[in-house]
Amino acid sequence: MRVLKLTPFFHHPDVESWPMAFDSVGGMQVQTWRQAVCLAEAGIHQHVMTIGFPGLPKLRQLHPLLWVERMMIPMPRIRSEFSGLVGLTQSWAAATLYALLQRARRQDFDVVHVHLDGQISALLVACVAPRLLRRPLILTVHCSRLAVYTPSSWLDIFQHRLARRLERRAVSLAFAVMALTQRTAVVLAQDAQRVEIVPDMVDTTQFAPPPVEAVTAFRERHGLRGRTVGFVGRIAKEKGWPHLIPLALALRENGCELLIVGDGTQRDRLLDAVDKAGLLDWVTVTGFIPNHEVPVAMAACHLIVMPSLYEEFGGGQHRGPGHRRAGSGLCRWRPSRNLA
Repeated sequence: MRVLKLTPFFHHPDVESWPMAFDSVGGMQVQTWRQAVCLAEAGIHQHVMTIGFPGLPKLRQLHPLLWVERMMIPMPRIRSEFSGLVGLTQSWAAATLYALLQRARRQDFDVVHVHLDGQISALLVACVAPRLLRRPLILTVHCSRLAVYTPSSWLDIFQHRLARRLERRAVSLAFAVMALTQRTAVVLAQDAQRVEIVPDMVDTTQFAPPPVEAVTAFRERHGLRGRTVGFVGRIAKEKGWPHLIPLALALRENGCELLIVGDGTQRDRLLDAVDKAGLLDWVTVTGFIPNHEVPVAMAACHLIVMPSLYEEFGGGQHRGPGHRRAGSGLCRWRPSRNLA
C-alpha cells in the first residue's frame, strides 16, 4: 500500500535546532512522525508533504519506505504569535495543492491521509486533495473544532464557524476517521462513516530510566539546584503557560524551582512575565531540545505539570515495535452515524 500523508505538522528528527519562526515542535508533530515510522516499519510506503524550514532538503528519506517532502511557497517573514509566521500553514496548503494538481495524472497512491488540528488550511486540503487524486480519504483529528477546540484570538473566533463547517465536510467525505479520545469520537460520529479511537502513541523504550550521569549532566547544564517541577511543551497560549507564573511563585515559597522545556511563539511573553514576577533565579527555560533528550529532561524533574487550556490529551500508547499497552491500550470503536 502507498499512502500520501498530508500534514502541516511533522517532526524532523534529524535536526538539532528548530527556528521558532517556523512554529516549534510539539505533540502533533511528534505523533505524525512516530506514526509514519511505525507504518513504514510495518511495510507501508508513505510520502509525507509537510512544512519545513531553511536548511532542510526539499526531499529526503527517513526510512526505506518513508519520504518527506518540504512544501512551501515564498512568503514574507511577518511574525505571528499563533503560527510563528503569518501565512505559514497557508503557504504549505497552497504549495501542496498545486503540487497535487500537477501530479494528479501520474500519482500512484492508494489512499490520502490528512492530519487535522483545527486550522482552516489543513481542513481545505482534506476537502480538496482526495478529489484531485480521486483516492479515498482517511483523517486523523488531533484537535477537533467540533469537539474541543477553543478559539484563541478575535480572528480565530471570526474563522471558527467556517472551520467547523469545513471539518464537518471533511469528516463526512472520509472513508475513516481516527480520533484520539472517545469524547471527540462521539461528536465526529454524527457525520463520519466510520470512527476509530486511536490514542496517541508513546515510545516506551525512550522512557526507561536514563543513566544517572545523563540526568546529572542535564541538571548541571541548565543550572538546576534543588527540587524541580517541570513543564514540557510548546510555549503557546493553548498550553496554558500563564498558569506557570503563579505556580513558580508558590514553588519559590517552598524552595522549589520550575523548569520549562520547549520553545514557542510566545516565549518572549513568558520570559517578560518571569522577569516582572522576579523569578529569573527560579525559572529555567531550555528552549528547543532534540526529541531524544526529552526523557532525560523529564527524569531531571521531581514532578511534571500540564496546564493546557484545551487539548485532546489522548496519551494512550500504541502497540508496535518497541511499544506496549498502557491502561486500555489501543481502543477500537465503530459507532453508527446517529450515536448521540
